[in-house]
Amino acid sequence: MKRARRNQGLAWGGLIALAILHLDFWRPQRLELYFGWLPEEIVYRLAWILCAWLYLLWFCSAVWSGDVE
Repeated sequence: MKRARRNQGLAWGGLIALAILHLDFWRPQRLELYFGWLPEEIVYRLAWILCAWLYLLWFCSAVWSGDVE
């Protein structure tokens, strides 16, 4: 029971963190290029997508793992 409650809290915290990171209103818009051709905004979005994918994998295995009857 404690583990399920902790996972539920982590799930809500992760969802809120991903939503805040998705909005990214605090970041200054810069025209910096990585590897000479990749804009910073694309790098940020790719990192966000990776975090969201990892969150989804964790969520499906830890939180949403109940038996379906």
